[in-house]
Amino acid sequence: MQELNKLARDRGDWLGAAKKVVPQYLDHFVSFSRADQQFLWPTTKESRILDAGSMWGGITIPAAQYHKEVYAVDKTVETLEFLNIRAEQMNFHNIHTVAASLRNLPFSDNFFDLVILNGVLEWVALDEDVILEKQWKRAGRGLKLKQNKKYSENPTEMQLKVLQEINRVLKPGGSLYLAIENRIGYIYLAGWPDDHMNLPFICFMPRFLANFITKLFLHCQYRTYVYSISGCRSLLKKSGFPNTIFYGAFHHYNQPSEVIPLELISFLKKKIFTDKRWQLKFLSKLIPAGLLKYLSPSIICLASKSFKSDYKPRIKQIFQKAKLIRNNCPNFKAVKWDSRLGNNLPVNYLIYTDNSKIPTYFCKISRDKQSTDTLKTEAINLESIGLLLKGKELGLNIPRLVYYGTIDEITFLVTEYIQAEKSKFNFNSRLTSQNLKKLDKEINLAIEFLSKFQQYTVKRKVNAVQYLLSAIEEQKKKLEKNGLFTEEVKTLLNDLINDVKKFKRVSLSLSSIQGDFDFFYNIMFGKDGLKLFDFEHYESEGPPFLDFITLIFNPILVSYEYQKKGLSLIEILDKPNLKNYLKSWFAKYSELTGLPKEMLRLAPAIAALEQKTKNYPASRDPDSFPIYKQRAFNEMLSLKLNLL
Repeated sequence: MQELNKLARDRGDWLGAAKKVVPQYLDHFVSFSRADQQFLWPTTKESRILDAGSMWGGITIPAAQYHKEVYAVDKTVETLEFLNIRAEQMNFHNIHTVAASLRNLPFSDNFFDLVILNGVLEWVALDEDVILEKQWKRAGRGLKLKQNKKYSENPTEMQLKVLQEINRVLKPGGSLYLAIENRIGYIYLAGWPDDHMNLPFICFMPRFLANFITKLFLHCQYRTYVYSISGCRSLLKKSGFPNTIFYGAFHHYNQPSEVIPLELISFLKKKIFTDKRWQLKFLSKLIPAGLLKYLSPSIICLASKSFKSDYKPRIKQIFQKAKLIRNNCPNFKAVKWDSRLGNNLPVNYLIYTDNSKIPTYFCKISRDKQSTDTLKTEAINLESIGLLLKGKELGLNIPRLVYYGTIDEITFLVTEYIQAEKSKFNFNSRLTSQNLKKLDKEINLAIEFLSKFQQYTVKRKVNAVQYLLSAIEEQKKKLEKNGLFTEEVKTLLNDLINDVKKFKRVSLSLSSIQGDFDFFYNIMFGKDGLKLFDFEHYESEGPPFLDFITLIFNPILVSYEYQKKGLSLIEILDKPNLKNYLKSWFAKYSELTGLPKEMLRLAPAIAALEQKTKNYPASRDPDSFPIYKQRAFNEMLSLKLNLL
């Protein structure tokens, strides 16, 4: 740590120093997503909060954006020094670091509006520093601790004293934010190693038996107590917190993809396990929906020291100020929902405003207070596409913008919620006949949708040859500028130019481009057809090829055969079961749009060139587009499909 702190201070670059000295720990503190749940806290921009057990500041820094003061307490002086350096270099002047024990906090009574205890309570009964990455053996093989350490108090007593001390420093209406593993979480019941001792089944055993096991195999006491929801509620009540609100966190509180009020978990079970590992999907089938709320892998709790706490999360406050909900809206509930990681990307929430089990709104909030361009762009684009499709049936299948703005320094975007499910195609699988059959049905629906979308948003018609040749010349300049105009690419582009010149009499309709027309996040399916989401890459005018090729080729480019087996694109496309589907998809698009099949043979190359030379916002890594990647770009540039 001393090396890290010295390098960070000398260079004036905390992140560069961390990448050099502790690259294995970056996930602990760089990502703002560790504080995604802060909009569930009952705080305001004037609140004073305490991050108890702050370590590197993974929650401290993002929370400091939206609160008046943040105190960070930890017993490790070196990590606090790093946090100070980081805060200074990031221009945070409202962070105060304090080296202290959580059992004896150096603050007066009734000082804080909120105290954060994130993954800390289970460790307070261990009187030694633990770095899991260093002290864990192989998964499921135990944790190396000091042997024969003597303790005068049992873990529960030590945890109670910490909670009572936190209660002391909280204001009368203040709250504790507690995040901890669930003692009876389904992953631990199924044999996942405990997150602390790193042994399977240990956390839900009777304490005396767990202690016997750890003494036998690890030569140390079992002291990292975690709790079920009822156990947690009882512990908090004994500590002076009579009011508790619980959430289930899936699949870990540190960076959960979903944080859900207990009463909504059973209704969201199917969505929770979408895109999860096959083991979790299999396990989910064994758990009755009504039991799942007790078995979430982690627990998040907001506990108040007041008997009559009017719990009003931050997200509810900004919804009230935006006049999106009326009066107190007693049935308001917020669910932190699956969000892409990245500090310059928003965190997603589902918003419920009545007793219905279907959300009213979908909300995106800026993780980084300074990175609002993504939401602003999407708001502008949603408004634009909404006007274009007003009065048309497709308009009902695209989210309607309800609100975009900044309230209490929080920038957020709200759309009406559209009920839909993700594609049934398994992106991480082989292109089997069964998988392709699922894909065929969905691609046909998407082609029908896309052809209408392009028809309704046509801006003008141009001569295909003149337009495409001009575009290719501009794209060549960008490739040259970026050092990508190799001899191979030069030859392939010359071939493409010669092929394009054959279509002198073809006119091309320029229409709106969604820009990310794929099944992974943006194309979903409802009872009444296809739904299309996320318009941050929308363009009001352009050629029709990119959205179509993205739709067809993304599933192929992320398939097992291409990513894991290493087959070339030509080898995959030449498989008889896929070749026939490709011909039918291109034929259908040709029929619906009037574009000649002969021209569509060139669509992969034209789309790949367009994707490779676009300007991308800082919030999006262009390599996250399968077509953009260098290998795919080279192969698609040379691709001329046989569609006859």
